[in-house]
Amino acid sequence: MPFSISLVTLMLVVVGLLSAALLLLGWQTTSTLEEANIDLRMAALDESVTGWLSSNIRSTVDVQQALAVTPAFSRRAGRSDNASDNAAHGAEARRQLAILLDHHPVMAAAYAGYADGSFDYVGRIAELPEALQREMNVPRAAMLFARSLSGGEGARPERWFFLSADGSALSEASRAVDFDPRNRPWYKEANATTRSILTEPYTFAVSGTQGVSVATQIGQHDGAIAFDFTLDALSQVTAGHKPARGAIVMVATDAGNILADSSNCTVRDRGCVPADPAMRELLRRELADVSHHSDRRLDIRLRVGGMDWEMLVDPMPAVFNERFYVGAAVPIAEITAESRRLLLVSGATAAVCILLAVLAVLAGAVFMSRAIGRIADKTDSIRDLDFTDRTPIVSRIREVQQLSDAVERMRDGLEIFGRYVAKNLVRQIMRSPETAGVGGAQRQVTVMFSDIESFSRISEGLSPQVLTGRLSRYFDALTAPISASHGTIDKFIGDSIMAFWNAPELDEHHVEHACHAALRAAMASRDLVEKWQRRDRPVFRTRFGLHTGLAVIGNVGARDRINYTLVGTIVNQASRIEGLNKVYGTEILASGEVVALTRELFTWRFIERVIPAGTDDPIAVFELVAEGQGGAGEPFRAVWESAQAAYAKGAFAEASALFGEATRLRPGDGPAKVLLGRCRQWVDTPPPAPWTATWRFETK
Repeated sequence: MPFSISLVTLMLVVVGLLSAALLLLGWQTTSTLEEANIDLRMAALDESVTGWLSSNIRSTVDVQQALAVTPAFSRRAGRSDNASDNAAHGAEARRQLAILLDHHPVMAAAYAGYADGSFDYVGRIAELPEALQREMNVPRAAMLFARSLSGGEGARPERWFFLSADGSALSEASRAVDFDPRNRPWYKEANATTRSILTEPYTFAVSGTQGVSVATQIGQHDGAIAFDFTLDALSQVTAGHKPARGAIVMVATDAGNILADSSNCTVRDRGCVPADPAMRELLRRELADVSHHSDRRLDIRLRVGGMDWEMLVDPMPAVFNERFYVGAAVPIAEITAESRRLLLVSGATAAVCILLAVLAVLAGAVFMSRAIGRIADKTDSIRDLDFTDRTPIVSRIREVQQLSDAVERMRDGLEIFGRYVAKNLVRQIMRSPETAGVGGAQRQVTVMFSDIESFSRISEGLSPQVLTGRLSRYFDALTAPISASHGTIDKFIGDSIMAFWNAPELDEHHVEHACHAALRAAMASRDLVEKWQRRDRPVFRTRFGLHTGLAVIGNVGARDRINYTLVGTIVNQASRIEGLNKVYGTEILASGEVVALTRELFTWRFIERVIPAGTDDPIAVFELVAEGQGGAGEPFRAVWESAQAAYAKGAFAEASALFGEATRLRPGDGPAKVLLGRCRQWVDTPPPAPWTATWRFETK
């Protein structure tokens, strides 16, 4: 995997895990905050409902208790036989009740019933059904209406008074009713105890709406004063404190009767999740089931109508010894909407930040990877012993710069090392380090030796510094074609070069490559001779010897110091063949084994069979003339081959004449001169019989 991708992947894993952890923590935190928010809203709802019940009911109770002892109510309750007094007290009672309604907007009606069945009532016109308003011909300006019923039993006339906002009478009407306040729940419950009471919800007689009444006894069972509160007022309070717009809120008594039920939000309300009727009915049943009532909150999560809901039922403090319960059903989607939005925003922000971070890290990684990639490319080049790239890699990252500096130092060191060891050998060791151990293997190899003619004499006339410089230039010229022809420079021996082919890397055409290298090295030597002659410098004329055969090739030496070389007779033979150039005055000589494998590729001239000094094995010696065929010249070649045939038969007179002809065709030819001298000598004094056409050298 590329370095840049690895770095970006690592960054994504780390940042992704960190972001996931932070988002999970945010989710848990928002969930906790949502629960706390619901608790706070439920507490506010409880407090509002409790406050509404306490403030409105307690204040009305105080008013009722105060009114119960006033003459307008207490005297009327005393059953005076004076009709005018009773009428006056009734009018005063209705006036005070009208004032009370004006000061308490949440109150629907205020009235008093007495033990004799009489009844005084003041209510709001808005509470009257429209049909009754039309029947009673209610004036448009009327805001309040008052009812007055005389004591008695059964049906009797009831007087109606319609009042304006300031309390003045606008009109009056009368109708017969069969109404007895003593049979109403509020009257019965108030006279059953000495405390003020709060009734269970019931249907009001006049308006037909649902509500509750707060009643207080007058005197000793002389009657009761009561105030009506419609459930709509309490429902408005619950609607104003819903935990969520789509929440369902209900208030119930300990008996399971519903006091208040919030209305649904509409789709026009922002964030509204319309309540499901099934959820409303489920909450109603939960509040109506008195067996579920307890002093602890009920908290249930359930799925109704394809939506998740949280249903809560809170017990409220007692009001007038009555326990109330507030129930709420909250849609989970609504209470989590804001947190989901925040999480989506956070997630999107995190994604953008991660993307920016990825781009930044990718840019940095690409910047780093380019430098590291260049270092890797340079090390690959160094591994292949290519030291041509000398441009240092510069980086602003300290470690990368240190790595670059180390690679540069390694390149310099290996470049110097490569001058001491053959590059092919170093490559092989790098590819297969196990080959660096001591040991070798037998292989067919071709060996070449080179030597400078009269080097000892030349070196005596040059200073060491000049001689070293000339040799370096000379070796540069000769080793280049050897290396280019897949040869391995084994060693420099003074002015000599030893090279071989087919090791360390296998070379199927090693004999051919060695011959090419000899010809090109000879040409490079001649070019250098011409250049130095023009500069009037001593010249180095080079002689080459080639031989091929089996040799042991490998690492030779001690455990801590080894040399990759070859061992075998072909090394000595190649060296002796090179030395024969001095005798024959030739430039490149090779053995018959070399010629046998390359006869069709090069032009060869047979010199003779010889037994070099220090050996008893005869070898055929050939001169490498040129690449391809015909390089020796046809007239000279024909004469030379005829002379060789006569020489091989021992016809020395004939051979002498032919070699003489060869020297006339090519006056400077060394082998012809050598063989001509021998034949002339052997014409008069033949060599010992039998004649084998093989010349033995006694000295090197």
